[in-house]
Amino acid sequence: MDREHQHIPAYILLSWVTMALVALGVVMVYSSSVAKAARDFNDPQHFLTRQLIWVSLGLIAMLIASLLDSAQVKKLAWPLFTVTLITLLLVLIPGIGKEANGARRWINFGSFGFQPSEFAKLSLVLYLSFLLGKRADNKDEKPGLLPVFVIAHVPVVLVLAERDFGTAVLMEIFIIALLVSAGLKWRYLVVLLMALVPIAYILIIRKDYRLKRVLAWLDPWSFRQDLGYQTVQSLISMGSGGVFGLGLGESKQKLFFLPENHTDFILSIVGEELGLIGLLFIVLAFVSFGVIGLRIAFKLQDNFAKYLAFGITFMIVTTAVTNICVVTGVLPNKGLTLPFISYGGSNLIVSLAATGLLLSLARQAEEA
Repeated sequence: MDREHQHIPAYILLSWVTMALVALGVVMVYSSSVAKAARDFNDPQHFLTRQLIWVSLGLIAMLIASLLDSAQVKKLAWPLFTVTLITLLLVLIPGIGKEANGARRWINFGSFGFQPSEFAKLSLVLYLSFLLGKRADNKDEKPGLLPVFVIAHVPVVLVLAERDFGTAVLMEIFIIALLVSAGLKWRYLVVLLMALVPIAYILIIRKDYRLKRVLAWLDPWSFRQDLGYQTVQSLISMGSGGVFGLGLGESKQKLFFLPENHTDFILSIVGEELGLIGLLFIVLAFVSFGVIGLRIAFKLQDNFAKYLAFGITFMIVTTAVTNICVVTGVLPNKGLTLPFISYGGSNLIVSLAATGLLLSLARQAEEA
């Protein structure tokens, strides 16, 4: 067969990987939440129904985003960044933002709500790509990266004000990764990282609840009755699944032993019910997503499109890696969901919309 006919376009591969993760997510949300839904809402399908609504909205967002070309997306960078800053400010206002567990992260509309910090991750990547692309296009004289660095930290500060430390850390990683891809010199990177050390000290060591969380991460078994409980139960859940798992729907930990088993810690239930095979499938799917995304970025000629493809790929894969590390005890609990799989609308819609933009860029790369 001719080699050209064997080539599967990147946007097709990316679509397959994304839909496989979303489909698995729907199945696992139902399996992991059925007991809680029956107890709290007298409806075993409560979370499944809502997740299907989020999936439908997310797929619509992905389709719309996939139809935009890079020139249209570039025009949206500043308006979306502005709207994001406004919503991040609104969520801090009592009566508008919903407070839960000492943090204020949500804006509710009736029984539904959205998390502005999730949208902030994508709009940050989009606006950073716009600024860095504009800088790269200026071949005569490239301005310094300091103004970009300062502007990018406005939403980070607002997210920190919501006490959403995990998302703020992720956004900081996105900023550094994009600046490095734009040519940030290593000596400046070292200085930047050194400057972040005292800030991290103030935000973690000087905050009693965060310090205790770090101590519980270092030795969860010594805190298994309180702060280390979730990590211990997560490890028990995954360990009990073995290679092939207990079988779909057969989890014991979802019977009110493992908190957040359909959101942040859904991967634990995957490991328990589908075993190492299920976990490897998810890991390989995100590795594939990352490889495809980077291939798209390298093939693009337009600077803005190149940065955006890299930024979206890095955003989704890094979020997934962070969640996997938290669930397996490699990182402290950060309250972050697993893209495409965890229950919840904000992260799912943003992830699918971001994937739609990547699909558009993939077609643009194929045409180059």
